[in-house]
Amino acid sequence: MQDAGLTHGGFYKHFGSKDKLLVESLSEAFREIADTLVHVAKQSPPGAAWKGIVKAYLSPEHCEYPEHGCPLAALAPELTRADRGMKRR
Repeated sequence: MQDAGLTHGGFYKHFGSKDKLLVESLSEAFREIADTLVHVAKQSPPGAAWKGIVKAYLSPEHCEYPEHGCPLAALAPELTRADRGMKRR
């Protein structure tokens, strides 16, 4: 919180709980990766969208910068520690 320049009160005013922050973060991250992969697919030659998606997903740039990559790969360790209710969301 301190590194982000926020207080605990400010955090809970916006999110209410750490779980709500995680859900919001994951939702946004999945929207971002989906938008990126849809863009790649649209730029691919006809019939080759899947190849473009796989190439983009496995590219060194994508793998070296997890903060811009797949949220599931980046946050899997956190998700394994989440309670059942959180996992369902």
